[in-house]
Amino acid sequence: MRRFFVDPDKITGDRAILTDTEAHHIKNVLRLAPGKSIRLFDGSGNIYTADIEKLAKTQVEVRITASEPAKPTGPEVCLGQALLTGKKFDLIIQKATELGIHSLFPFVSAHSTAKQTRDNKLSRWERISFEACKQSNRPVPMKIQPISDYQSLLTSANEFDRKIIFWEDENSRSLDQLHPLESMNPQNSLLFLIGPEGGFRKDEVALATQNGFSSVTLGPRILRAE
Repeated sequence: MRRFFVDPDKITGDRAILTDTEAHHIKNVLRLAPGKSIRLFDGSGNIYTADIEKLAKTQVEVRITASEPAKPTGPEVCLGQALLTGKKFDLIIQKATELGIHSLFPFVSAHSTAKQTRDNKLSRWERISFEACKQSNRPVPMKIQPISDYQSLLTSANEFDRKIIFWEDENSRSLDQLHPLESMNPQNSLLFLIGPEGGFRKDEVALATQNGFSSVTLGPRILRAE
């Protein structure tokens, strides 16, 4: 069943209206006809089944036939990702959303080639996350936090129950040596950090461990940042 985003303000009783890109996609791309059943999510955790009733010039009217809240997915897993060049960060947004990352914390570190981004880039990231939600049947989009510097991110990470920084030069602790995520309570939260194309500097890793992060290796091979 096809999935679409509906603005919660456009829901009244058992009726809802889809506009803009969603209406265009239904009418002009997929050419769905009245009577066709679709799935809707409102970005706040509610999932709906609805039937298309009317195709207007700029909107699509549907009748909601069923609704259900999103089911809890376990501990809150968050990603701190250094900015990357080109469209690599787009891939991060897409896959992190599909994999269930709760929040993304973009940051600038010492080896970051990309130092800043425009406001329209942030809007683009949000759109990518919404599209990934529809593809992966995720009812709530990933939260994308404002870009911060590395020090500010570490300072604000005190609220997390567990904190991990992945570093290619770590040689004494691997991920499987940590307590498994499954052992965490659903109310717990975890933040893990991934560096830029040039990786983290040694002093950045030391600063992270001073702030309660565990330095962890993913194995002997160096992976691309994305």
